[in-house]
Amino acid sequence: MHRITQLTPGYLNKMIQEGTDAVRHAIRLCGDPTRQGGYFCIADGETGFPLVITAIGTVAEEKAEKYLALCQEKARRLARNQTHLSSWESRDPEENEWAGAVRGNRLIGSFSALPELWDEAAMLRWAFRTSELTEGQAMRIASISGNTNFYLLQQSARR
Repeated sequence: MHRITQLTPGYLNKMIQEGTDAVRHAIRLCGDPTRQGGYFCIADGETGFPLVITAIGTVAEEKAEKYLALCQEKARRLARNQTHLSSWESRDPEENEWAGAVRGNRLIGSFSALPELWDEAAMLRWAFRTSELTEGQAMRIASISGNTNFYLLQQSARR
């Protein structure tokens, strides 16, 4: 039987705040005015069980159910594939399975609403900012998917 990761309220608040900041930054940089928000999921790294799911930004009502389901699906799929670092590695557009979840040290971060490489870039930024990943580990994951958006997020945050 797997144990679900338990987080203290203070740690959880930090995780949510960093996710919110990373997603809002990605929304600004992605340049698509029709995408102004989505769903962020923090899941147990071993089971993929959602620990927190929250809306970030403005989610169009007609897209809310889809984005909510996708953020959870990405996390569960990544948990099932224990050797994968990102949901990019198991993405299957024909099955509506996309990138946007990243495995950290203990947790999986998943976001759905932006183009999939922006979803992934935001989660790489979240994982780095919360010390779930080092910057080198995050860059390695970005290289697997050829995700240059993560580099853009990092560079713009340094300015």
